Amino acid sequence: MNKPIRIFLAIFAIIGVLHIFFPEYAWWFDHGMPKDVEPSDFGVLVTRIAGICAVVFCIFLFFATF
Repeated sequence: MNKPIRIFLAIFAIIGVLHIFFPEYAWWFDHGMPKDVEPSDFGVLVTRIAGICAVVFCIFLFFATF
């Protein structure tokens, strides 16, 4: 696997991990940081699930391209 793909996968995985552990902040950044708006419980859940999917996808691509 070439170096640019590894860098992309690492960045994508880091973003996914941030979505898992800090879903409220990730939701605000994903939606343009609206003022005085809180994410719903469903929005936080979907953000966390998206982070898990991103990390799993990166791990799968990392091992599938050897």
